[in-house]
Amino acid sequence: MAAPRETTKPPESARCPAGPDTATIRGKLEFADKTAPSTFTASASRARAGWHNSDDCDTRYKEFRATGGAAEFVFEGLPPGIYGVTLFGGDFLDLDLDPFPMEAGKTRDLGALVLDRGRMLRGRVLTAEGAPAAGVQVYADADLWGDGAALLDIAARTATSGPDGSFTLTALGRGPLYVAAEAPQLGRSPAVRLSEGNDDLTSELRLGPTGALAGRVTYAGKPARADVTAQPAGSGSAVMFTVATDNEGRYRFDRLAGETYVVTAQLFRNNMHSISHPARAKQATLRADREAQLDLEVPAGPTLVITPKLSAGAADVVSVLLVKGTFTAATSGELDRASAKLDRERARPDHAHLAEKTEIELADVPPGTYTLCGVATKYGESIATIDATPVTCTRVRVAAGRARQQVSLALPGR
Repeated sequence: MAAPRETTKPPESARCPAGPDTATIRGKLEFADKTAPSTFTASASRARAGWHNSDDCDTRYKEFRATGGAAEFVFEGLPPGIYGVTLFGGDFLDLDLDPFPMEAGKTRDLGALVLDRGRMLRGRVLTAEGAPAAGVQVYADADLWGDGAALLDIAARTATSGPDGSFTLTALGRGPLYVAAEAPQLGRSPAVRLSEGNDDLTSELRLGPTGALAGRVTYAGKPARADVTAQPAGSGSAVMFTVATDNEGRYRFDRLAGETYVVTAQLFRNNMHSISHPARAKQATLRADREAQLDLEVPAGPTLVITPKLSAGAADVVSVLLVKGTFTAATSGELDRASAKLDRERARPDHAHLAEKTEIELADVPPGTYTLCGVATKYGESIATIDATPVTCTRVRVAAGRARQQVSLALPGR
C-alpha cells in the first residue's frame, strides 16, 4: 500500500491574501544607538472571543531577519478589528504595543520602535563541594517552571556555564527575577530571587542533590485527577513544579532541591487543568537524597453561581476573584498584583466572555466567608486602561448544605 501523501499547508499569502477588505501592519525595530537586532519574532492578534490559533488570518506569529541592517516586519491580509502587537527577541526585552484599530484597506506604519536591551546577569555555578561546575544549564525569568524531573526550557533567558563555572545572561527584565541551575548528574540549585531595578546583577548558584516527593490526591474520598504543584515556600507563584496524577490519584516529583515546599492539588475540570477548580495545599520539607510522602484530600462543597450585572455601559469580558476571608482591591492592576501573592487554595479566579456565557460557576467552594471581586473590560483596551479599571468587591457567605448558591455582582461597564 502506498504511503499517504503529505499535505502541505498553503503559504500565508494564499490563505490570507491582501486586498481592499483587509488591513496591513508594518514597522521596524532598532536600538537607541540605531543598530538593529539580527533576528526577532513578531505577533499580531485581533481582540475577540474564542480560541486563537496560528492558522487564523487574525492571529500571526512570525520570525523575521534583518536585511541591509534594517529589522522590518509586515503583516498583510488582516481582517479589520482591534489588534495588539508584541515583539520578541534574544537580545532585547519583549515589547507589547497598546491595541489599536485597523480598518479595511488601510495600512498602519508603526515607524521605528526603539528597543530596551534590559539588564545583564553574570555569575558562577558551583558543585555542592564548591568546585566550578561546567556545562550546567542556567535559567532566569520572572517565573520559573518545571515538571517532576527538570526545569522547563521556557524561561526568558538561558545559558550554559563555562569551564570555570561562569555564565552571562542578557536582556533580563527590570522587575523581580529568579535564577536557578541544574545538571542531571550534579543536581539542582535552589531558585535565587534577584532584586528589581536598572542595575546589572551577579549571582552564585550552588548545586546540590535532589529529593523526591510522592503521594495521592483524593476528592470526596475517591482517587482524583489533578495537577499537583510544588512551590518553594516564600516564592509565591514565581517558581512552580507541576505534575499530573494518574487514574489512581497518584503523583510523583522525582527531583526537587532540598527545601520547604507548598504543595497544592488542583482538580481537573472537564478532564483538563483549570486554575478555577478546587485546590488543597499543604507544606512539605524535603531532604536531599530522600523521598517524602504527602497525601492531599480536596473537599467537596457547594457550587457558587456568579451572575455579573452591568450597572451602566457595556463590556466584553468579566473577570472575578473569590478570596477566602477579607480582601481589598480598588483597580484591576491592584487586583492582579494582590492576587499574585495569594496561594491557590485561598484564591479562585475565573472569567466569562459575555458573548458566550453570562454566569460563572465555581464548584466545591468550602463553606465560609469570602470576598468576591470583579472587573468588566472590553476587547482592545490598552494594558494601562485595564490596569486602571475600577474593581467591585463584596462580601459573600457560602453556607453548608446548599448544593448551588447564587450571587449577583454589580459592575460598571466601559
